Amino acid sequence: MLKLHIGDKKISSWSMRPWVLMKALDIPFEEIEHPYLEDNTTQKALWKTFSPTSQVPVLLDGDTLIWDSLAIVLYLAEDYPAIFPTDKVARAYAYSACTEMHAGFQQLRQQCNFSPVFVKSIIPDSLLKKELSRLDELWQQGLLHFKGPFLAGNTFTAADAYYTPVVLRLINYDLVSMMSLPAQQYIQLIHNHAAIRAWLGLQ
Repeated sequence: MLKLHIGDKKISSWSMRPWVLMKALDIPFEEIEHPYLEDNTTQKALWKTFSPTSQVPVLLDGDTLIWDSLAIVLYLAEDYPAIFPTDKVARAYAYSACTEMHAGFQQLRQQCNFSPVFVKSIIPDSLLKKELSRLDELWQQGLLHFKGPFLAGNTFTAADAYYTPVVLRLINYDLVSMMSLPAQQYIQLIHNHAAIRAWLGLQ
């Protein structure tokens, strides 16, 4: 069986992405959760025993080790094609949406530390407003073009998994009202999804 090494679910947004995707698509796996330690040197040494970068997530498939969330998603898609849309155009959008999240939205990540519960209301500065505007544009592009209810069509795919931590950030920093109505409806859909509720310990 596949083994997925993840960090503390209250902290690790990168771990959440493949975990939620595998849960949503009923891909069987064994979860191995690792706590974050106050002593970073000790943590790195311990995590080095299962991760070449001392970071999570890491997927183990027999003797094959895959690290980094995007690499894990791409690897799994070879055996589980439902991870990406069947339509070529929708698939291209999903690829782009995943990689943009993987490489971007730095202000959102820095100013809104990941949390599964409400943190505080914030007033976004100009840099964060710019990213929220781009996020809304990206989501609306998918929702309107592929007719929803998910980003790339009528099924949950990697594109949605990649933005699940973002949904929690928007909710838990009281930023939902900054988004358009289609984006707000999408936020509600994702927040109520069984896989996300399972990650939060609500299902």
